[in-house]
Amino acid sequence: MKTLRFGIEIETVGLSRTGLARAIHSVVGGTVSDEYRGARVTDARGRSWRVVPDGSLSGGENSGEIVSPVLGYDDIDELQNVIRAVRAAGARADASCGIHIHI
Repeated sequence: MKTLRFGIEIETVGLSRTGLARAIHSVVGGTVSDEYRGARVTDARGRSWRVVPDGSLSGGENSGEIVSPVLGYDDIDELQNVIRAVRAAGARADASCGIHIHI
């Protein structure tokens, strides 16, 4: 379990993609850059957290999908803090949202 690598995609509504990127940045640091209809947060270790649109979400411009970099066991605390930060900023899940975990 501790050697497993994974990535996660988390769909949210209630917060713009810019707001999601700012919330992620508040946890992982680094830099934020705008991308076509989304954003990229490059953390202090050079890993990219992306925030992208997802047409299946009910929130329109106030929705987005968080795509993590490749993570490991040691990153679980940081991932939990990212989730807490985006929730505190106003992101939430509704019936249109899902989560994907890639092992």
